[in-house]
Amino acid sequence: MIALASLFFLGHVASAAEFRSEIEIFGATFHWNALNSETNARMLPLIKQRANVLSQAWDPDCYYRAQGLACTTDPNHKSELKAIKAFALIMKEETQGLFDPYTEKRGKKYLDLGGIAQGFFLETLAQQSRDSWQANFAGDIFVAKNISSPVTFELTDPSDEDGKIFAHVSLKGGGWIFQGSGSKISPEMRHPFQKKWKEDFQKIVLFAPPDFHGGRLDAWDTALIAGGRALLDKLWKDPRFKGKWAYVWIDPTGRSECSPNIVCRLAPQSRREILVNW
Repeated sequence: MIALASLFFLGHVASAAEFRSEIEIFGATFHWNALNSETNARMLPLIKQRANVLSQAWDPDCYYRAQGLACTTDPNHKSELKAIKAFALIMKEETQGLFDPYTEKRGKKYLDLGGIAQGFFLETLAQQSRDSWQANFAGDIFVAKNISSPVTFELTDPSDEDGKIFAHVSLKGGGWIFQGSGSKISPEMRHPFQKKWKEDFQKIVLFAPPDFHGGRLDAWDTALIAGGRALLDKLWKDPRFKGKWAYVWIDPTGRSECSPNIVCRLAPQSRREILVNW
């Protein structure tokens, strides 16, 4: 099994013909599984090309120096970085400012695309490859729609340092799994309208079908840790996305809840299951 950032484990059993590969991208490991050698051969150059753009979005020297737009002589890369920036600003508005693509350094604000670039990277791969493949990018997961059999994962308990299993997750029909966690977030991430920030979620896991934008989930999982129940309620009721995604959250007391469009069997504790079928 492949460890997913100490939060998930990929439980899909590889067939004899399946190809597993990994590549380091700016300090993070990207794993992918292709169902045959032809798919693997097509994926590798695409992944390397996308990784070049992603590394520029993540590189502090790059975005601090030129706000992410002048780190390469390739005009296509400049255009893509602009597209990521534009999408990140939409996510800032969509999350009431809780996802902010700007960071402060030495009293000045600079564009920081790192918070959304990982999801955007996976989204671009999903758009450009219709092959049967699945990927894990440091805990963010994509499974192509044409992988017919359910893919299983293990969701770990955020309160257990040893990685105790909280629930088994079965994903059918492909799609996305993103998660946000952490009790310590920076002051600028705290809700601007709350004098004293209180953590509603210790971990939140987001699911969506393959045609949902991966970059959106990447921004949402960050913002939801800061925005808590109020932001979750807002996003869940948004008519543009209603019923098109799902969630499960775990609060600091260990209480958990799932959205009504997935099947959650959270008792007994020893046999917890989350079934996601798109």
